[in-house]
Amino acid sequence: MVATRAPASFVFRRRELVGRERELGLLLERVAWAAAGRLSVALLAGEAGIGKTLLLDTLARRAAEQGATVLRGGASADEGMPPYLPFIQALGAYARQAPLDVLRAEVDGAGPVLAAVLPELATRLPDEPGAAYLPADQARLRLFDAVGSLLERIAADRPLVLVFDDLHWADAASLDLVCYVARQHPTARLLLVGAYRAEEAELRPELQRALVELNRLRVLETVAVGPLDRDEVGALARGHLGAPSAPGVTAALAEHSEGNPFFVEELLRGWVETGVLVRGRAAWDLVGAPPTLPSGLVGAVRSRLARLSAETVELLEAAAVVGRSFDVGVVAQVVGRDPEVVEGRLAEARRAHVVEAVDADHCRFVHDKVRECLVDGVASYRRRRLHGLIGLALEERDGSPSELAFHFASSGDRARGAEHALTAADQARDRFAFDEARALFATALDLIGVDDPRRGDALLRLGEAARLAGDEAEAAEAFQAALDWFAARGDRSAAGRAARHLAETWARVEQSALSREAFERAIALLDPDGDADLALALAGLATLLAVSLHEHLSGIDHARRALAVAERLRDARVLAVATRTLGNLLVRVDDLEEGTALLERALELSTACGDTAEAAECCACLTIGHFWAGAINRSREVGQRRLELARLGHDPYQLRHAYTWLAVLDATQGRLDDAALLLDAASERVERLASPEPRAYLQFCRAAMRFFTGDVLAAEADVEPAIKLFRAIGPGALVWYLGLLGLIQAAGGRREEARATFEELDGLTRELARGSLHVVEPLAYLAQLALVLDDDALVDRVRPRLEPLSGRFGDFLFDRLLGEMALRDGDRAKAGRLLGAAEALARREGLVWELGRTLEASARLALATRDRNGRRAAAYHLNEAAVIYEGVGAPGEARRVRVELRRLDRGGVQRAHLPAGLSPREAEVLKLVAAGRTNRQIAADLVLSEKTVENHLASVYAKTGAENRAAATAFAFRNGLA
Repeated sequence: MVATRAPASFVFRRRELVGRERELGLLLERVAWAAAGRLSVALLAGEAGIGKTLLLDTLARRAAEQGATVLRGGASADEGMPPYLPFIQALGAYARQAPLDVLRAEVDGAGPVLAAVLPELATRLPDEPGAAYLPADQARLRLFDAVGSLLERIAADRPLVLVFDDLHWADAASLDLVCYVARQHPTARLLLVGAYRAEEAELRPELQRALVELNRLRVLETVAVGPLDRDEVGALARGHLGAPSAPGVTAALAEHSEGNPFFVEELLRGWVETGVLVRGRAAWDLVGAPPTLPSGLVGAVRSRLARLSAETVELLEAAAVVGRSFDVGVVAQVVGRDPEVVEGRLAEARRAHVVEAVDADHCRFVHDKVRECLVDGVASYRRRRLHGLIGLALEERDGSPSELAFHFASSGDRARGAEHALTAADQARDRFAFDEARALFATALDLIGVDDPRRGDALLRLGEAARLAGDEAEAAEAFQAALDWFAARGDRSAAGRAARHLAETWARVEQSALSREAFERAIALLDPDGDADLALALAGLATLLAVSLHEHLSGIDHARRALAVAERLRDARVLAVATRTLGNLLVRVDDLEEGTALLERALELSTACGDTAEAAECCACLTIGHFWAGAINRSREVGQRRLELARLGHDPYQLRHAYTWLAVLDATQGRLDDAALLLDAASERVERLASPEPRAYLQFCRAAMRFFTGDVLAAEADVEPAIKLFRAIGPGALVWYLGLLGLIQAAGGRREEARATFEELDGLTRELARGSLHVVEPLAYLAQLALVLDDDALVDRVRPRLEPLSGRFGDFLFDRLLGEMALRDGDRAKAGRLLGAAEALARREGLVWELGRTLEASARLALATRDRNGRRAAAYHLNEAAVIYEGVGAPGEARRVRVELRRLDRGGVQRAHLPAGLSPREAEVLKLVAAGRTNRQIAADLVLSEKTVENHLASVYAKTGAENRAAATAFAFRNGLA
């Protein structure tokens, strides 16, 4: 064989996509989905060097050829990169190039909001009106909404493909924005396709959370990118070399590279450059045994760097400290060389495929592992010196504050590092990237001295960023440090503000004693004549006292004082908080009329000023008030609005009960499948919270659902750990939930344990202030437990406390409970009135469980008449109750009721007593038809829906052979039914 060594000028051909037809096909299918108006997210997952970026490049080219708009961006491992980097790169390029009239229409007045991440808009659209001030959590919503709307408008005429590389390095804010767009714009003609390293994703909880959320939204397609097989390795080698390679070459490449395309390329380069791989007449072949590649990517990169001159490596080390991409002029200034000399050295690096040109002034390392290896080779002292020189060079070029902060901090220049870190932190906060902001504030605080006048404010800002990021522990630590710092310097106003923030943070995690102490200190420090901080501190303490500590009168006093201060200030947001606080507390002491009116007013105020978080809190209070009033459908409407507002606010604290509460309403109305889905959605959110209360409440709700469907063992397994958590929180929480444990114990035959639970719960309720609506639900459980235990003494003890709550609802209808108690006393008239009221409310509001229980009680009342009609009525009530229990998935309850029906049948009550096999309800409907009543009138008389009346009437026609109302009326008179 005649073979020739490759000339020194031999250049590998451009790398083409090999062996990824399946993966590319899946991605192109998602492009078609986007064209059809279906948003989706497709993510490539694979190890470093496996070819993810090349696959993204190919998709971008093919999508553009098919008419899609393609915008590209990516995350970076470089320190000092701004939040939202993938979006900044992709949309920034679009904002610079789009025709001005098109850009103006697509921005649609949101330029000032979008300018937080797209500064290009301020230049291109300078006449856009300024954005109104909003609190940080709500302003973040506006930014996310503006970005999502911009993307949807860009995609209006043709599909938009966003290509994001290296998402394993993406900041939390970028990932949150991806999830927001996917959730809020499901019909956008948009495909977001990205890549991440699977092995590094496990170390990034923010990426894991995003993947879970995108999966939950059913928009995510994860495409695993695995190694190439032997034939694909051969095809890749041919593409690089420009000619076939001998079978032995392919076999050696496949063995040593393990199918990793980056390794294949490194092996080929090394073999060619060392003369081991030579070009023959027909194919490339090996001369002797090939040297193996050092294990791993790092070894492969070091092998490549070893073939460069020492001067070039030294230059590249300085460039690597700058970042993955670097300005050639900055590198020249840092190393003190003429730019032309630097360009010459970089030419050698480009020929070795270590760097590649981005434009005339910038280069980029071809792989981040190349940069990592170079940085690792720089001694610590030289690295610090290089960071300082880079910082100075970037200052002259107006570098980004986050980059400057990183380089100066790394150089040991504390003053410059702190200055730029604070600026960068403020920018991150203004861009609503709260995780990045708190990291930068922490960096600044590490660099500035204890007596630096900026320290107290920086601590406050760190606390705010940490709380918005959902880290209450870090927030509390920062606020406490700020409080101590301001107090030591005699700044009472700032110390009071820090104490208020600290108190609010402790309240979030159920630390009531610490929260109370901080609120009281804030009020003592703040101006007694009143400002916004004082009003908010008074409102916060009022809620804590009344809701968590059950000091209702004191809480209401503080709430009234807060409202008086807020009314003097005329600040709509503060006024909304104070109004909501007083309204909530009045509702909780059974003043539903005034309390609900105040809550509705607070909701109007918060909505008018765009305060979504406060509006969500108003809805949370209203939905509970409507629930206790028995207006379950209205509670659902307000609860749904609360969920929508809480989602928009991006605050996990606002979502702590939003899904769970809607699940409770669904379960109360018998929609158990819907309730289960909502509880699953709630579980994903409460697991992130520091407070144990939302997790305990979620577990309690699961236990209640299982108990009411008859799965007592599963209910007990769920309720016991929940009760344990509530005990740890304190009696103010335990009182709400202990009653379910008693009912589960009684159902399991453990009557003495159930009695002990009754006594404990009774004692807890008596500790609460009389007249407080906090006792509504505990009293309902006490009454139900007393009835289940069939204990006259317990019934007599709880009955007087129930009487004022007639018409209320607290998981059980008080009228039904009171009706059953009246029936035990033999007062059938009173029992009938109460049970009738309970049945009417249960039917109106769809309270299926309570309707079943009320029908059972009505059956017992009917049997108490001891006549034939009573037995028929009882059979009718029990039959409907059984049907209800079967319909909601409680077969055990249905079997129990049908046993009672069979017992009645043996006593002489048969459906055959009615002509034509009519049911009792059908006979009632027929009797009213014969009386000339319309379907609407019949529905009102029997407390049914018109649709149900129509169904009953259709069955009557079928059974009697009547074709119309006149014939049915004649049948009724012939058979004594009218």
